[in-house]
Parts: sequence; C-alpha cells; structure tokens
Amino acid sequence: MTLLSPLGLLGLLSLPVLLWLWRRAASQRQVRVPSLIPFERLLRRAPPQRTHLVVNLLFWLQLAALLGATAALIQPVLFLPRTKTILVILDTSASMGSRQRGPASFAQAVSALRARLARKAPSDQVFVMTTAPAAALLPQPTSDGTALINALHGARVAHLGGNLSTAARIGRSLLGRDPEDIWVATDEPRPAAPLAPSIHWLGVGGVRPNVAIAGVDTKGTFCRPAEAQFLVMLQNYSADPVRVSVRASHGGRRVAHADIDVPAHGRAPAALTLPERTQGLVHVSIDARGDSLEADNHAWLTVPRTSTLPVLLQVARADMARTMSAWLGACTAIAWTAQPPAEPSPALVITNGDMPAFAVAALLLNPPAQSQPILSHWLVTSDHPIGAYLPSAGVVSAALDAAAEAPAGLPVVSGLVGGRRVPIIVADERAG
Repeated sequence: MTLLSPLGLLGLLSLPVLLWLWRRAASQRQVRVPSLIPFERLLRRAPPQRTHLVVNLLFWLQLAALLGATAALIQPVLFLPRTKTILVILDTSASMGSRQRGPASFAQAVSALRARLARKAPSDQVFVMTTAPAAALLPQPTSDGTALINALHGARVAHLGGNLSTAARIGRSLLGRDPEDIWVATDEPRPAAPLAPSIHWLGVGGVRPNVAIAGVDTKGTFCRPAEAQFLVMLQNYSADPVRVSVRASHGGRRVAHADIDVPAHGRAPAALTLPERTQGLVHVSIDARGDSLEADNHAWLTVPRTSTLPVLLQVARADMARTMSAWLGACTAIAWTAQPPAEPSPALVITNGDMPAFAVAALLLNPPAQSQPILSHWLVTSDHPIGAYLPSAGVVSAALDAAAEAPAGLPVVSGLVGGRRVPIIVADERAG
C-alpha cells in the first residue's frame, strides 16, 4: 500500500489524531483506591489542568517513527540537475594565425570561448579539441573554469591544415557519447545548410587577402656548367592583383631577388638565379602588401653540390635507341642505362612502350607514322609548371601526326596545324 491510494492517505491523516487522543488520555488518567472513597469528599482537590503537551524522549521517538513510516509510504525521489557535456572545437590550422588589423583570428577565437565559458553552468562538463593536429587539450571533461582557460591559452596555431568534422568525430569517440552542445570557434565561413540546434558557430576573422608560396622547384641545364636556378610558384588567394617581392637568402645574406605581379585568384612563376657555387640550404621568402598570413610566405630549398639524373632507356626501335643514346651520352649530368636494374630504384624511364611499375616518372615517346615534316606554330601553355621551363618556340618544322587521337593529360606544348591544336608534349600524373 502506498499513499497514492485513498485508503493509505486516510490512514496517514488519522495517525496524528490518534496520537493526540492517546496523549490526552494518558495525561488525564486517574487511580481510584476503594478504601479512600469515604474520604474522597475531604481530599477532593481540583485536578491540575494541563495547558501544553508533554514533550519527552518517548514523544521524539514516536515522531521519528511517524516520519519514517510517512517517508516509506511516500517513496520520495530526489531529482538532481542534469550535468551537460559540451564539446569545444578550436581551430588551430595555419589560417588562424592571419591578422590584418587588431588581434589574430586565433586570439579572437580564444576570447570568444572565454566569454562562453564564463556564462556556462557550474556543473557543465567541457571537453576541448583542436583541429591541427586533432587532439584533446585535457585528458577528460572538466567543469573547472581555471583549467579550461589555461588549456585554451596553452594551445598554439600549427603550420598545418585542420578539419573540423574530423576533430568533432574524434571528440565524440573520446567522450564515448554524443555531447549536448558543440561550440565551434573557427575562421571558416558558416555552412550554408542549417545547423543543428546543439551546434553553436563562433565565427572569427573572415575573408582576408593572402599570397602564398605554392611550390619551389629547381630549374636549369644538366649538360653544361650553369648558375643554380630555381622556380618559385606564387598563388594569390585574394580578389585583387598584387605585386609580390621574392627573395632568396643563403647564410643570412640575400643572394637573389625578383618582383612579380600575380593576378587575382591566379598563379605566377618567379625564376631566380643563384650565384655560382651556391650550395646548401637556401631560404626563400615573399613579401606582399596587405598579406594577412605569414606562415605560407617561406620555403627552404637544398642546392646540392653535384647531382646526376638516373635514366633508364627502354626503346624497342633501333634507330630511336641510337639517337636517344647519343643525346643522353652527351650530357655528363645524366647517368643512363639500357638494362633494367636488378632491384627497383627511382629513375626517369624513357620508352615507347609500357612504363615499368617501379618508375617514378617517365618520358613516353609516340613518334608519328609519317616522317614528313610539317610547318606549325608551337605554343607553350602556362597552366602547368612544366610550361615555365619552356620558352616559346615559334614556327617549327617537325614531323607531326595530326590525325592521331590525343592522349589523356594536359597539353603543355601544342602545334597549330590547319587551324587546330595538335598536342606535342602532354603532361600526365602517371606518365609524366
């Protein structure tokens, strides 16, 4: 029986009444002696009138038993406030180090998270994840505001790329459950699709102009002594054209310099020539007005003292093999062979057949069936880095197969024949 039933409630309400009646009867109880009845009139005195309840040890024991029985019948349940788990994703990729006016994007993200932490409930458990690399700042969720703030100030921007969704998945895996709220502090634009109510997007920074070094490569001749040269590919991520100053330093001293105009959202190569006998580590840096990110403005290139290019010549036609061997033998910087190596080793393969699986790059020759030369105007495209190595050749007389089907890849050099382009050199990710 519980107090939820009418009978149980009636029994509970009757207990105080029965207790009061019992106490009242006990306080007014009298003892009559038969032998003293004749003298009752002489000894009659007015009985004392009790005006208050006698509180003694027995009363407290009875009250405790009553309260215990009442609590057992009520069956109370204590509801504590539920602890909320919050997953914080802090973007620490290289772009968070950008600044134009005022603090960097990363400092703004830390300030926004500190303001959020100051308004959280004292019982909320917070777990902080970074994106670059995807790692937890604390071993487990905590509600300690001081530990959380110290962890945020201890995080640093890395010269890496980060992924918000990857950090969120790893955070859920470490928590072992889905958090009630997710805070995301990043400079990435807010997704166009509606976010879940539990996701709070703290956007900082915004779109800022940026010029970066997209790649560095050596450039020069192999078959005669020449000054060391290399090519710097510049990428402009802003909506306006910009003039970029490119510098090369060796041993703390500037040894080369060039100024390049890079179009909006485009690329431009910068060729630098190093002094003779330059060897070792060369530091390449760029400087552009309005550039907001410093992390991608530096690159390092090692200029070796001497180098040879390993080449494997596998040509089935005897006339082509004789011609190619004569050309390769005239270059002292090329170590070529016609015999496949006993063990796979990186080499440039020159062939007119299938490329070996171990080859890291290949020059695939596909000579035309007709050897009759054709006058054509050769054009060099700038959409591929190989085009930066090749000057414009103009009108050339060479044998071309204008009727052949163009192979897959990006035509770097094409010839204009009969009003259409005929690919001459095609760059492909696998065939080179």
